[in-house]
Amino acid sequence: MAIMIATRNLRVSPNGDSTGVIASAGTKVEILDDTNPSWIHVRLLDGDKQPDGWVSVLAVDKNVDAVLGPLDKLVFAEACVRQSVIWGVSAHYVLSVAEARTRVTNGKNANGVDIGPFALSPSEWAFYSALPEFQLNLLPDDINDWPLQCTMFAVMTLRTQQRLADLIGDQPNASQLYFAQIVGTKAAIDGIRNTGKSVSHLIAAVSPADFQSEGLESARLVARYPSLLQGATADAALKNIDAALQQALDSTKPLILKLGNQILDTTSEPSGPSNEPDDLSSLNHQQFIEFVGQRARKAMKATGVPASVTVAQAIQETGWGHHTIGQAKNLFGIKGTGPAGSVRVPTSEFVNGRSVTVQANFAKYDSFEQGIIEHAKFFLKNQRYAPALAVKDDPNSFAREIGRAGYATDPNYAATLINWMRDYNLYRFDAGA
Repeated sequence: MAIMIATRNLRVSPNGDSTGVIASAGTKVEILDDTNPSWIHVRLLDGDKQPDGWVSVLAVDKNVDAVLGPLDKLVFAEACVRQSVIWGVSAHYVLSVAEARTRVTNGKNANGVDIGPFALSPSEWAFYSALPEFQLNLLPDDINDWPLQCTMFAVMTLRTQQRLADLIGDQPNASQLYFAQIVGTKAAIDGIRNTGKSVSHLIAAVSPADFQSEGLESARLVARYPSLLQGATADAALKNIDAALQQALDSTKPLILKLGNQILDTTSEPSGPSNEPDDLSSLNHQQFIEFVGQRARKAMKATGVPASVTVAQAIQETGWGHHTIGQAKNLFGIKGTGPAGSVRVPTSEFVNGRSVTVQANFAKYDSFEQGIIEHAKFFLKNQRYAPALAVKDDPNSFAREIGRAGYATDPNYAATLINWMRDYNLYRFDAGA
């Protein structure tokens, strides 16, 4: 037996067409043929149908035999790191919580209710899946998918951290953050300010509606974490949490160090003015390709989104840097609000088969590099692009899949991207990223 360590589309033959079936990271597989040096024939062992197909050899770990039960911690750590980079939370914290709660074990927990390596409850899953600001749109059964749990817990951490920071006027430490995640923000704030109060008193003082606003079930809080909360004051609970997290942090630190700087050094911090021109319209075609390409490679390291596609999109969306939405530094026409706010400008859209001009808000960024990295993260944050991410090792297929998912209203968008990639050999930016 073996396990998928990256999500891929099953193919009908080595480097052939997609079968339409996605093999998700964490899926247990049976190896049918591993004689090809670059491709491996596998059968998926999750579910009743058990489809088979070919995937890249790099997507399969042939030496792992654990999906329900302890997960491969290095594979799990990499998933945690990627999602933490995307959502801007501490990867080490996210990984340590899974270690503290379940020792990174998949499947239903011992209490028969909570599920997966983060011991998430169905009510938490339903609540956060429906939050419009994160656009997760996950299904109830997706709680059983451990890579999606990594995404979900990163989002849960971000939201709680933001709420807690607003209330205490500073960034919480790890123990305060975890306390808020298990008893709710309102009870945690009360406990942080009044450490002598009992946890049961803190919980009783919070309304059911406040717990529901965080997807928590007040009647189960102490029962879910008895070793941390049972009979404890807030001070004792925080000390229990601190000890549990420290043990988990020490245990998982080697995994973070083993992953090294490959992902952790990839951030979306603004580039200084000395590193970027203010206007890209003065660059010739080759200079524009190199400017975007180097930043797209950095984005690819963080997200896996093909750098070649990113460069092609930048060419197509901006007309070689001549149309960059004013001072928004938005090369990809991403709508909404960015780290630096938004700008409202007219844009052309295809409606009922014809091009019309409409007014729309577009995201604004502090630098072109930040915009490029945030653009790549956009695909990971939106579940409709999951089929594209499953073929991210094939830039042409990736372009077709984002087209099918409705990335652009132009029906020829994918074909245009592929032409740019071929004409200027943009595929070179994918190598070694």
